[in-house]
Amino acid sequence: MTEIDKNKRENALHPVGQNFLVQCVGYRGLAHRNSGGDWLSIFTNRILPKKLSFLPPVQTILPTLPDVQPGSLVELPISPDANGPGRN
Repeated sequence: MTEIDKNKRENALHPVGQNFLVQCVGYRGLAHRNSGGDWLSIFTNRILPKKLSFLPPVQTILPTLPDVQPGSLVELPISPDANGPGRN
């Protein structure tokens, strides 16, 4: 595989400027690739080693909440219980 083919493949897999979750020696977090082919950390723009592992994005499954309209909640009056704790 020639250098041009490698660059085309890398551009297709990891577009320049797009953030990816990566892990390497001394770093784990978001990184992006610059036009020179170097991987940079998001916050410090530190050049990362060439050997990177790409972590899959975390998918969270949130429970579906019921569609409640404002004002549809029933408010119960709060009153002390005559036989509750603290009563003689």
